Amino acid sequence: MKKNRQKIGKVTLATMIALALSSTGVFAADLPVNGSVTAGKVTIDGVDYIPAVGNNQPVYINPATGKTFTVDGNTVIDWTSFDIGSGKALSFVGSGSNYLLNRVNGGSASGIYGALNTQNLHFILANPSGITVGNGASLNVIDGGSILLAAMSANVNGSGNISVGNHNNGYSIVNFESGASINGSVTAMGKTINVADGITFSGNAALKLVAGTQYNNTNVVPGNDVQTIGGGGTITFSGSSTINADNVTLSTNAENVTMTTGGKRVLSGAGSKVNIGTANLQNVDITAPEITVINGGNMTVSGSRIESTVGDVRVLSGSLTNDGATLKPSFGDYGYYYPASKVSLTNSTITAKKDAIVAGSDVIVSGKLNSSPTSPTIKATGNVLIAAGETVPLGDGDLKRAGKYNTYIEVTDADIQGKNITVAGNNNVSITGESLLKATDNLNVASSGNDIAMLNGMPKNLDRSYTEDITVDDSVLQGTNINLLGGSITVK
Repeated sequence: MKKNRQKIGKVTLATMIALALSSTGVFAADLPVNGSVTAGKVTIDGVDYIPAVGNNQPVYINPATGKTFTVDGNTVIDWTSFDIGSGKALSFVGSGSNYLLNRVNGGSASGIYGALNTQNLHFILANPSGITVGNGASLNVIDGGSILLAAMSANVNGSGNISVGNHNNGYSIVNFESGASINGSVTAMGKTINVADGITFSGNAALKLVAGTQYNNTNVVPGNDVQTIGGGGTITFSGSSTINADNVTLSTNAENVTMTTGGKRVLSGAGSKVNIGTANLQNVDITAPEITVINGGNMTVSGSRIESTVGDVRVLSGSLTNDGATLKPSFGDYGYYYPASKVSLTNSTITAKKDAIVAGSDVIVSGKLNSSPTSPTIKATGNVLIAAGETVPLGDGDLKRAGKYNTYIEVTDADIQGKNITVAGNNNVSITGESLLKATDNLNVASSGNDIAMLNGMPKNLDRSYTEDITVDDSVLQGTNINLLGGSITVK
């Protein structure tokens, strides 16, 4: 009996505090409203909030600004609304590997305009009505953990595993407004993600944006990256800004990644990098120490300017091996065989401080950005590699023959400059339409039905073992050493 009386007293105290907070008006619509713990436990000011037992009504959490939630184990809170208004702050502290899932079910979007602080905790906010990180918002991840903002519904199974979905929800939108700041690892997920200029970063900040439509829920492992949530997603960057902080990682994954007219992003910190996963990269102007654009299937890069200031620029279609040294394009088989990882680089400019690599099952390189003669299609201080095959080494190794698949490389009306330039494929290679390939040292064009041994991104063997067609039409090839390696070579 004594044990039961203690429980009743504890719940009664929590209820009194909740009522007192409500009646004195210390919380408002710009703080979370009516939080009900459905799994795990949180402690605020020494008061424990736990799931309701039996027919007991839940004890609602209506926190005042400045309060700290101490999270015990993996915990789920259902809220009527979740906002943090301008000048307000809430902190959430965990034990290092646990998560706090906040599900919003009241039908209104969440707005974060104040400080959201997390420590040793994987914090998840799931709101299918949308999320805005507004002017003045501060997302702070302290001592490990992460923040995930999902404009999606969330479910938890009996084992505590989380899954999210948006089922083509038109309200599945995450907005980052100018004036927000990010410190630590933050991920946003939704059908549409909009990112304004003027967002500041500090510490080892990482912002990952994942957009798409997920009809079947995606499993989420707190703290682990979600690579994709389906097709149809769009990420749009607006305005221009320079991110000066060191060690900033900007990652995207969506079917469409674009910028508004005149938009630009510059990551100037020496340790920063950009990873873009998309099928369509359009009108993007981005500068960073190193940049990778990759997609598992076909990919088009158009009207874009991509520049690295320290390392490589890589535009890749396919999947990378774990060590990142080899690209494996995909191929389809529906009664006939066809390459399914084609790269099209159209009317764009790549400038690489080190090497520039464009590779896939097929590769098309055409035109220049704004048709400008002063903007080469590809310009590298180091080497340029344009390659197509079943397996493409990004340095040393064998460029493997695609077997029964017919791959090709087309270079049309393109200006390509580098120390060493290699264009290598397993079937037909054509360079046409007043293209200019200008190498300071070696220029290699190779086409073979056999595997091509590569060393430092160039053909290792300069012999008669190459078997496929090379066509050079109305174009100029320049280099100290020029090697055309093929079975049939046509120069017009």
